[in-house]
Amino acid sequence: GGLEGEELIKVCWLSVTLFFIVGGYWLLRSLKDPIMSVISGVEYIPQAKMASLFVVLGLVVVYNHLLDIYPKHQLFYMMGFAYGGMFTVMGLLLLHPTIGLQNTASDPYRILGWVSYCTIESFGSMVVQCYWALVNSSVDVAFAKKNFGLIVAGAQIGSILGPTVAIKADVIGIPALYLLGAAIMFLMVGAMILYMKQFGSNLEAMEAAEAKKAAAAEA
Repeated sequence: GGLEGEELIKVCWLSVTLFFIVGGYWLLRSLKDPIMSVISGVEYIPQAKMASLFVVLGLVVVYNHLLDIYPKHQLFYMMGFAYGGMFTVMGLLLLHPTIGLQNTASDPYRILGWVSYCTIESFGSMVVQCYWALVNSSVDVAFAKKNFGLIVAGAQIGSILGPTVAIKADVIGIPALYLLGAAIMFLMVGAMILYMKQFGSNLEAMEAAEAKKAAAAEA
């Protein structure tokens, strides 16, 4: 579509990052109901859905507060590492003979099912909004009109591949797929770090100016 040089690289990096975000989310999303069913009970999925809503609302409040303290790209890194760490821990716990999936006696007091469900649900809301806030701050309107469709194509590929991989859960195992989802979180952060190193100088300068202006207004 007439893309070349720096613009082509920029679009590719943004598309790859969104591919990791959406692909990782749909992989984990495909696992959240089976995990909740085995560990905490299938009848508690509606309650878990409601609980995740309150978790997301709380995280939005925290996110909006942190926006006044940290630049958007740093918030994205923090979110990526936090979710990657949590998914890694939960993936390892799923391998535990009593805490994890080997124990098929579902009980609503087994907290792992609830935490896994709410964490996956909140990831889909929080990281995607942080990604687009960062991207919208780093590109102009002309770039957005021309290239956002191509960037979203990466998300569409991820939304197809994520569930496709999850279909192999009976062969690969749910804990292994869960750990794969955790690894994708770190790949997502790595892709954004590389993007910021190459194209983020203008954004960092703009954010620094905004922070300085806000501090002066408060003084």
